[in-house]
Amino acid sequence: MLVVVLDKIKGHTMRFEDIIGNDTIKIQLSIASRASLIKNTSIPHILFTGSAGCGKTTMAKTLAIHHSSNFIKVPPETIKTSKDLFDVSETLCAEGYSKEGKIINKIRPTIIFFDEIHKMPLSGQEVLGIAMEEWYITSKNQYTGQICEYWLPKFTVVGATTLAGKLSKPFKDRFKLLFQFSTYDLEQSILIVKKHAELKNLKITDECAKAIACRARGVPRTIVSYLERAADAITVMGETTITSYTANSIFNIMGIDESGLSTNDIKLMKTLYSSGMPVGLDTLSVILDETQTTLLNNREPYLIQRGLIMRTGRGRVLTQAGIEYLRENKHIETRRKFSA
Repeated sequence: MLVVVLDKIKGHTMRFEDIIGNDTIKIQLSIASRASLIKNTSIPHILFTGSAGCGKTTMAKTLAIHHSSNFIKVPPETIKTSKDLFDVSETLCAEGYSKEGKIINKIRPTIIFFDEIHKMPLSGQEVLGIAMEEWYITSKNQYTGQICEYWLPKFTVVGATTLAGKLSKPFKDRFKLLFQFSTYDLEQSILIVKKHAELKNLKITDECAKAIACRARGVPRTIVSYLERAADAITVMGETTITSYTANSIFNIMGIDESGLSTNDIKLMKTLYSSGMPVGLDTLSVILDETQTTLLNNREPYLIQRGLIMRTGRGRVLTQAGIEYLRENKHIETRRKFSA
C-alpha cells in the first residue's frame, strides 16, 4: 500500500528572506510563484540538485509557505504504477474546479515533494511524467477491469536529488525550473550558525560560531547537527552560553579536526599514503568499513574539493596537498613525495 506523508509544515515558519544564501534561486522562485498566481495556474515543476544537506528540502517547504500551498511529501520508491499515482491524486487540492475538471475559480495547486527523486523506478517516472504535462492518469477499475481516465487538479512536483544523472531524460525534461545547490562559504556558514542559535534561543560566542562553521564543510545540515551537540553539552554542564571551549571539547570527542576532517577521512588518506599507488573503491570500502555509496556521496567529494585526493582510472590517489596536510597535522612524519 502506498504511503503518502502529508506534511502540514508544522513549526516551519521560515520565509525566503530568512534563508541565508541562494539569493538567485529565491528570486526566481518568487517570480515563478507570483506569475502562477496571476495566471491562476500551477508553478512549473522544479528540480533541486546538488550536495546533500544544503537546503533543498527547506527551500521546498518555504516555497509552499510562500505560495500558501498544501505540501505533500511522497517517498519516490513508492511510485511504480498509475495506481500508486492515483492514491497520491486523492490528496491533491481540487478547489476551483468543476466536477468535469474545468477551472471555474481560483485554484490552489498542491506542491508534491520527492526527496532523492532519483530513487523513483523508471515505470514511476514514466507515469508521473505524463501526469505532470497532461494532467490526467489512467487506472483500471477494480470491479469491471475497464481502463478509465481521471483528470487531475494541477500540482507542482518539486524533486530533490544528489544524483540528477540517474533520472531518465524524458522525465528530467518535465522540470522547467532547475536549480543547483552548493555548499556555503565560511561567512555564510557563520551566519547560519548564529541564525539557528537564535531560532533555538541559544547564546553563542562569535568565536564558537566560527569554530562550528569551520568544521561543518559548508553544509547547513551539519551546522545544525554540530550546534545541537554543543547545546546538549552546555545543558549537561549547567552553562548558558556555548563557547569555543565547549564546542572544541565536543569536536575532540567526535574526532573532528579544525578543518572538518573526521577520523575516517584521515584514515582514508593515510591508507592512500601507505599504499603509494591508486586504491580501488571496493578496497577502501572494506578498510574503512563503509559502503561504497557512503564513500562516493559523503566522504570523497569534500576531500576532492579540498584537493587532498584525486580519482583516477586506476583508483583513488593522495595528492601532494594531501601529503602535506597529513604531515603538518602530525599524522605522518616523513616528507617523501607521492607519485601516482
